[in-house]
Amino acid sequence: MIQNQKMRIKKIRYFFNFLNSTQARLNFLRGGGGSGKSTSLHQFFCIDKFLQGDHLDILVVRKTMTSLRLTAYRKMIELLKGLPSNKGFEYNKSEAWVKYKTNLMQFSGLDDSEKIKSTEWDYIFAEELTDFTQDDFSMLNLRLKRSGSGNPQLFGAFNPIDAFHWIKTEYYDKPNTHCSYHHSTYRHNPFINEITKENYRSLKEQNNTLWLIYSEGEWGALESLIYTNYDIRDTFPESFDDIIYGYDFGFSNPCAIVQIGILDNEFYLEELLYEDSLTSTLFTDKLQVLGIDKYASQYGDSNRPDYIDEIYKAGYNVKGAEKGPGSVIKGIDTVKKQKLHVKSSSLNLIKELRAYSFKKDKNDHVIDEPVKFNDHLCDSLRYAIVEYQGFSLGIY
Repeated sequence: MIQNQKMRIKKIRYFFNFLNSTQARLNFLRGGGGSGKSTSLHQFFCIDKFLQGDHLDILVVRKTMTSLRLTAYRKMIELLKGLPSNKGFEYNKSEAWVKYKTNLMQFSGLDDSEKIKSTEWDYIFAEELTDFTQDDFSMLNLRLKRSGSGNPQLFGAFNPIDAFHWIKTEYYDKPNTHCSYHHSTYRHNPFINEITKENYRSLKEQNNTLWLIYSEGEWGALESLIYTNYDIRDTFPESFDDIIYGYDFGFSNPCAIVQIGILDNEFYLEELLYEDSLTSTLFTDKLQVLGIDKYASQYGDSNRPDYIDEIYKAGYNVKGAEKGPGSVIKGIDTVKKQKLHVKSSSLNLIKELRAYSFKKDKNDHVIDEPVKFNDHLCDSLRYAIVEYQGFSLGIY
């Protein structure tokens, strides 16, 4: 027990020794999935800076405000509310800021960049840095305070999903004295459970590149991607011939909803939900909050009849997607034949599509089976498109 406690403390210090000691202007925290980098940054900014600092302006930012509200904003506000000193906070939910004494912490997405135009910050925390363009990052760098005796800093956390990403080519391959780098894997997280550990370890037998990226936090270039038949668009048509929905259900894993607009037999995909810890009742409540048309065609994972039944009893036109031997590959083949357009604000969907890969055998040959990892939105869109196209795939 004492040995385990010492190991936990050592792992926690692995992050905070870096965060508290770095003097670099630009700080890159590269890590695999579940490494604890984001949680450590949440605690660092909430406790070490926001509560203990003096006259500090802190910006927490993601590519979109929607994704930020579901991640760092929610977790950091929950962290602050759970602290004994929370009565001294001043919140503004609509403007997404919190104040404590002389300190301000502002949450913003770059899709609402007006809020941070002409502003300057002592600290910037950019979550999921690979979602940003190089121009986005340059703009944030310019938003660090330009005067005073302090040492303004930017911290960016990310998974190294692409060996040719600008983060690597411009900052890792061309290091300079203004940059500092930190690397972590799930082994540095003292609180990760054994099931999650096994999921990361098992990637090595399925696809070595995915294992390098998500388990080891190393740069990789994915070569066995499943979907390449899509583009990313900032805007969609104002109306469609039809609108359908795909659902994937989970609790420890995220529940996912994809809205699919159909126009001239092309499919326009928009992520509406990507959230864990949702029971069937909470999931059904989300449908009402999202304003989903009860009469629209909706398709979900038939392996979770508890969710399907509750959604149906609430009056929604939902059915379980048909399944059978070979249905996944048949479904993938169907989706690959379509022309897909993805809303640029659908960050989790884009991330899944960019990593959704086939397995490889021991000789590194691609086999017709997808890696079962971070595929919740991909499953959702497959259920909906295949069912809409009228394929009958049997039952497991």
